[in-house]
Amino acid sequence: MQYYEIQLFDEFVLRGNMAVIHCPIPNYVSDYVKVTSWERMDGFLISPSIISGKYGMLDNGDLYIKDTIEHDSTYNFRCHVENSVTKEKRTSRNYARVIVTEPHHSQAPRITRRTNRITVWPGERVTLPCIAQGYPVPNYRWRKHFGDDLILPGLGATERQEGGILIFGEITPSDAGKYTCYVSNTMGEDKMETEIIVQENVVASIYPKTSRVDIGKNATFNCTISGGPVDSVVWKKDMRFVSSNPRISFPTSTILHLSTALRQDAGMYQCFAHREYLVNQAAAQLVIGDVAPKFKITFPEKIIRSGSFISLMCVATGNPAPQIKWTMDGIWPLSTRPGVLVSTYLSNHGEVFSYVNITSVDVTDSGVYMCDAYNDAGRTVHARRLNVFGNLFIRPLNNLSALSGEGFSVLCPFGGYPFDSIIWKRDGRQLPINQRQRVFANGTFHITEMQPGVDDGLYSCEVTYGKGIPASRTFSIVIRTEPHVANFSFPANLHEGMRTAVTCIVLAGDPPITTRWLKDGLPLIEEDLDASIIYAGNGFVSTLTINVLAYKHNGNYTCLATNDVGTGSFSTRLTVKVPPRWILEPRDTSAIAGRSARIDCQADGVPQPHVRWKMSLNSQLQDFKTIVSSSHVHILVNGSLNFRSVETSDEGSYLCEANNGVGAGLSTVVRLTVHSAPKFDSKFTILTSRRGEKVTLTCDSYGDVPMTFTWRKNGIVIDPMIKPRYSQQSENLRGGEGTKLVIEKAEREDSASFTCTAMNDFGEDSMNFQLTVQDVPDAPQNLEIHDVGSRSVRLTWNRPFDGNSPIKRYTTSWRRIDEKKLRSVDSCSLVFINVGLEATGGILVTDLPSPEQLFDRSGDLDKFIAKSRMGYDQKIEVGMQLECGN
Repeated sequence: MQYYEIQLFDEFVLRGNMAVIHCPIPNYVSDYVKVTSWERMDGFLISPSIISGKYGMLDNGDLYIKDTIEHDSTYNFRCHVENSVTKEKRTSRNYARVIVTEPHHSQAPRITRRTNRITVWPGERVTLPCIAQGYPVPNYRWRKHFGDDLILPGLGATERQEGGILIFGEITPSDAGKYTCYVSNTMGEDKMETEIIVQENVVASIYPKTSRVDIGKNATFNCTISGGPVDSVVWKKDMRFVSSNPRISFPTSTILHLSTALRQDAGMYQCFAHREYLVNQAAAQLVIGDVAPKFKITFPEKIIRSGSFISLMCVATGNPAPQIKWTMDGIWPLSTRPGVLVSTYLSNHGEVFSYVNITSVDVTDSGVYMCDAYNDAGRTVHARRLNVFGNLFIRPLNNLSALSGEGFSVLCPFGGYPFDSIIWKRDGRQLPINQRQRVFANGTFHITEMQPGVDDGLYSCEVTYGKGIPASRTFSIVIRTEPHVANFSFPANLHEGMRTAVTCIVLAGDPPITTRWLKDGLPLIEEDLDASIIYAGNGFVSTLTINVLAYKHNGNYTCLATNDVGTGSFSTRLTVKVPPRWILEPRDTSAIAGRSARIDCQADGVPQPHVRWKMSLNSQLQDFKTIVSSSHVHILVNGSLNFRSVETSDEGSYLCEANNGVGAGLSTVVRLTVHSAPKFDSKFTILTSRRGEKVTLTCDSYGDVPMTFTWRKNGIVIDPMIKPRYSQQSENLRGGEGTKLVIEKAEREDSASFTCTAMNDFGEDSMNFQLTVQDVPDAPQNLEIHDVGSRSVRLTWNRPFDGNSPIKRYTTSWRRIDEKKLRSVDSCSLVFINVGLEATGGILVTDLPSPEQLFDRSGDLDKFIAKSRMGYDQKIEVGMQLECGN
């Protein structure tokens, strides 16, 4: 633990101003050593949790003393500190005190303690110091910046102002912003600006959470950070740092842009937001868009003999990684069996390897081997024949099904080698026999647009070699038909309360057919819609009936017919015209002048109602004027009426109409009541009075009544019970209330800053008065005689308080020691030296008598008077001797 000591120093302050004593903690321990309290020499303890009318502590631990008086100089103070790590407690090695000095002349305020910026957490206690020296004692005003406006901070239960210190008991994020402190007295003004940054926990989020792009396209991730400023933002991909390169750039620290995406760019991207010891991260996924499979390696057509080993391999790529299946002649799936191994695996480079290994080939293994690679993006097929020497044969097939209107292909499933030709026949005729039929050299037979009753029947495939016996097989092709639903529609111009029905007819399709209804894509439930469905014709006809139409029946209706071949459907929309109905009916609304307000008016119906607002031009609610949206009042998309900043002239009756051409429409009249917080026409007034005169401070506020008024003197509430010379008088005003503070026989100490605060249920406002009470000047102090010569003498004195009025001249008188009558010094020649606003003044008396005469005419300076425009002060008696001629 490092050794340290705390040495305190005395502080000087002008009487009446606020004093601050600093507890200087050495820099090398200031991170963990904090001031916990201050102790007065009599044992009185001052801590942040103790609210005192006299003392307090700033955030940095400094002690402040308000409204200093001469008696404050008699107290000594020391500070207590604590190490937050070791919990060690210490006190300063000495005491310090505040030296209160008397102001000798008026001076403009000068801010001596200021803070430019503070950073805090929500819930902390915060003090904004603005401490100045000046005479008369300056007045402090705090204002908060809102855009280009300055407003008085709302002082609530946890906020208060003590002199120039603005105190937040529990800071909130809404308290963040810039504040300006204005310090003023009759001699001038000073100001300072400070900023409160309320930091919150850093929260990062990335948009989009998932980005799917195709290879070669661009992708962008935006990292949004809340909770205040951060020190740095770092990006990672799959937990590895990402830096700029020709394809990755960072337009700002929170945006990552990826150009010409490659497959390896897919993965998890994270942004890390750092602030001091805080860090938060968010993640998003980059998915490289689906890529249809492509073959990189395939197998060729092969001719082998029985008993040989053969391996057929396909290598495919795609995104996502494709699946591969093997078939024989495009019909029979291949799988592992004795002597045959089918295997597939994914390489580290994203390539899919699949192969078929046959240990000992037999003639029955001959045929067309098909490698089929597929994923969500598509499919691709590679097919080649494996020829095995042996007798020709054709594998049997069950009945083949074809879809009406669609194309149909079949491969002649033969084996054996060698062969000469592959022929397709129907009813003994070699195909093709029309333009829709085609026979390919590899034995594939294709028919376009299968037609029931035309293309169905028996077909034969024949494979020949030389003069040997050909191999032949006959197959049956059956054509199936999926359901076909006829178009239908609901009648037009249907209104609420009517009835309707619609019929769905299945024109074609192989039975059995199942018919069902959907509404807006979901199964239609008859009970929910008060509807009925009747089926007829073995399910080929379905009628939907709705007896009483209502708003809920609006939507898309679908008739869905299904058989084992496929599905057919038709959809149409039912529109039921419904008169307007309230979603949010307007209600009488109260608002506060200067703030925003909204009157809801939202209606629904079919078609969607149009909402229109009008304002009454008189109290009889007969004449209404249509409201047109402007910068002041705006009709929102949902129909609500929005006031950006309510004015007292906005008070009145408003009519909201909702109409869609169905029925009579809706309308409601509501009233907007505008309340006003107290407001003063003038915020600052300077008053001057003579001592002994009656002074009246008039505080007239306009706004909603009743109001309560509070008077403060130099920030301290005035209690007439304590100050009997002060009295308060209330009066009613048109549009507000007023109060007067009356001071009977003003005294010098009444020179101060007075604040009148008016409050009602809707806010508060303050007005400031700077009162200066003028009096005769004080008597000159410390009169001394210097430089006594043969014919001159020099007098000096301290400049007295001027009584808030400039001193115009000084007068002196004298008497002989043995006389009681005063004489004027006019018989001597007077030369005033340095008699102005300086700290001291002087007078030189010349043309004195000779030394012989001085002995006989010596006397005492008996009275020395300062005079201002307010009059003379009282004399000051001095015990000095001077000698002067007659």
